[in-house]
Amino acid sequence: MAIPGPLLVPAPHPLRQTLIGLRHFSSLRTAAAASPVSLHLTDSVEDAIEAACLALGRVPGTPEMQLAETLKENWLSTAADLASLTETQAAALGVPLKLKCWIDEALASERKEIETINSSSFSSNFQGGSAIPAAAAALFQEQLSLDTVDTSGTSGDKLQNCEASIESSPHSSFSNDAAPSLESTAASADASDTKAFREQQGWEDLSIENRICPPLDRFGYEYGAWPNVVTRGRATKYALKLSEMTDSLRKELDALHTFGTKKFFGAQADPIADCTALKYQDHLRGMLGWMHTVRGVPIDQLSIKSLIPSLERKAVGLAFDYCQWMVTERGVNARTELLALRSILYAAKFLYHDDSNVTLNSGDKPYSDLPVVKELRTLINTANRASKVAPRVSDEAAKWLDWPEYLQLVQELRKECALLLPNPRTGKLERSRKQVAWSLQRYLMFAILACVPDRQRTLRELEVGRTLFKEGDRWIIRHGPKDYKTGKSYGERPPLALNPTVYPELEAYVNTWRQELASPDHTFLFTQANGNPFSDKQLSKFFMTSAYRITGQRLTPHLVRDSIVTFLRKGDATERELEALALYMGHSIDMQRSSYDRRTKEEKVGPAVALLEMINQLASKCN
Repeated sequence: MAIPGPLLVPAPHPLRQTLIGLRHFSSLRTAAAASPVSLHLTDSVEDAIEAACLALGRVPGTPEMQLAETLKENWLSTAADLASLTETQAAALGVPLKLKCWIDEALASERKEIETINSSSFSSNFQGGSAIPAAAAALFQEQLSLDTVDTSGTSGDKLQNCEASIESSPHSSFSNDAAPSLESTAASADASDTKAFREQQGWEDLSIENRICPPLDRFGYEYGAWPNVVTRGRATKYALKLSEMTDSLRKELDALHTFGTKKFFGAQADPIADCTALKYQDHLRGMLGWMHTVRGVPIDQLSIKSLIPSLERKAVGLAFDYCQWMVTERGVNARTELLALRSILYAAKFLYHDDSNVTLNSGDKPYSDLPVVKELRTLINTANRASKVAPRVSDEAAKWLDWPEYLQLVQELRKECALLLPNPRTGKLERSRKQVAWSLQRYLMFAILACVPDRQRTLRELEVGRTLFKEGDRWIIRHGPKDYKTGKSYGERPPLALNPTVYPELEAYVNTWRQELASPDHTFLFTQANGNPFSDKQLSKFFMTSAYRITGQRLTPHLVRDSIVTFLRKGDATERELEALALYMGHSIDMQRSSYDRRTKEEKVGPAVALLEMINQLASKCN
């Protein structure tokens, strides 16, 4: 029996399927216009959606076609199937409430038959099917297909493909010629292993101890072969290591950290987050390393003051030279230059705090009476303007996943939350418990970002009882102003709800499996193999390697935020919904447009082009 290919193998002719679907809806519209709108239990799900749209005064189009495809992927093919859904289940599948209510009313006389169909057919299909975590707040769930694919069938089933518009994307792994073929995947993962996993129906409902883990190398991507995302090659590290520093320099950096993160009498600004202070320290270590390796300053002569030797304007010269060296010799982008300058400004405030006479509530900017600070702010403003228009240094196509592809990745990682090995004949019936805990941690990181597409700091600082809570039967994330980047601007965030699909693995990890990892010496939810918390770089690398093994894309946590915004802006989300999404994600609508929307200029102006064409056609008819 043939084994279905990997999840990311392209389906045949997706664009043709899209056009066929659109023509089908068009023919339905024509037929419905010629006769009264009616609906029967045995009508197709396309007919049901079309009839409801026409009755409610909405012209059906691509979103309705995609909704019909999503329902069919979840084995809901008739009007009776659609009517059998509860409101909660319908909302999870992206069915608008008005559409659901109209269909219920239209089939009210046959309700008993619907209940019969629900008990004999839908109950086993829906509840045993796979449910991908919700992407964000309920306000825009209508734009998302929470069950994009169902991969829990038998070995005779075919894997479902994502929307055709996603599959035709030039950077999508669906259309990547280098993606592993069925044959190449079979070579890296034993066919009997794959069959053993796929014949385990309803695996989502099983406990982790009773699930069979699929082969981890089933997609054939090897870390040694992953693509470079920058063209400058591997650069030599130059930042000064903590182990290389003198005791006096380490104490100076400790004092700098306290200055930035603690309140004290006479402070001219609010404290910054601990992670921000550490990021600034990383950049300062870079400049200290440059002073030693490029300028030849002995390590025992290095200090923070050696970077900014006075409070006068000319003291900025070293910082300017360092930034020019990074750009010309290291090929850094404008954003890295901007962060370096902000770090140096942070150090200047620390060094010359006692020389500033600015008082709180005076109306003046903090430290604005210091010439060195004024000059650094001028350089920062210039770098900030440049960063907004500068091209990206890295190859985004090697890292990008469209949102439906990301949800598929989450589902694949969920399959790996299993104790049993796929091939008992090897003599080992179980994976090690540490391996299972590691798989759970990996899945939860990706799944939580699917529910709450937030910055990676949220993952690093998740802590049960402080930022992660179980309230009643819900798991939610709560952030005060100090728990996220833009807290000063937006204050306490609304509750960030996790989708119930995540609960079984989350509760199993918290209650049982986390303790299988290397005795963490902290209370954060996620931990490294050595028991230490994740740093931003370590978590980013962990995330990237995990995504690459499944998809062949070097996805980063931050790109998940870009992916959901881009996906919704390509669709029919209203400005009100996009504004709600911006608030949910902790940034402004302007930031959403400028930083997170990765549509091409051609995609952004597409609606305007279509509008002009329509206006011109109408004008020509009038003439």
